[in-house]
Formats: sequence, structure tokens, C-alpha cells
Amino acid sequence: MTDVIEAGRSDSVADGSSLSLSSGFYGLIGSVLKDPGLSPEQKVMLIDEVRKSTPASDRWTSRYAIYSLVAIALLAMVGIIWLGLCDKLVPDGLVAIGSAAVGGLAGLLAPRKG
Repeated sequence: MTDVIEAGRSDSVADGSSLSLSSGFYGLIGSVLKDPGLSPEQKVMLIDEVRKSTPASDRWTSRYAIYSLVAIALLAMVGIIWLGLCDKLVPDGLVAIGSAAVGGLAGLLAPRKG
């Protein structure tokens, strides 16, 4: 397995074509798929490992960001309601923090083009 990964990182692949680091994720996957020296099982295993190692597949980072923004928005909402029920002045900063958290959630959860 390590030999296969190291072969994917080298400057040339089995078919003789050059692989540069600038070719990116899809270039690496394409070179793995075109490599005749790998069995289908090795290709699947290697592509799965490459997919797991990319920052785009790090799902927990975005989940933590979403959970944090939800918690901040809920705490701000509870604070605003509590202060309103106690007949106290609601600070503009609390409203701004809650609004920013909701805006951040909208930005993270909105579908991306392309």
C-alpha cells in the first residue's frame, strides 16, 4: 500500500507520463486509474486513501463549525428572550452576535455552484 502511494507521489507514473504536484487531486486519481500495473482492488484502495487524505473530505471540521454557530445563535436567542422577559434592555451586541451566527450558518449551508 505504501509503495503504491509513493508511486503516486513520484515524478513519473507507470505509463511514463509526468505527474506534477500542480495536477491536483483529480490528476492524481486519473493517473491511478490509468496505471496498468495496479489491480482493480489496489486502485480502489488507493483512491479511497487519497480521498480520505484531502482537506475537502474533512467533514468534521465543517460539522464543528456548524455546531458552534448553532450553539451561539441559540444562546443569543435565549439571552434576548430572557432579557426581554425580565424587562431589561437587550444589548445591540447580543443581537449582532446572534445575527452574525445565523448569517454564518446560511453561508455554510447554502449550496455551492460548481
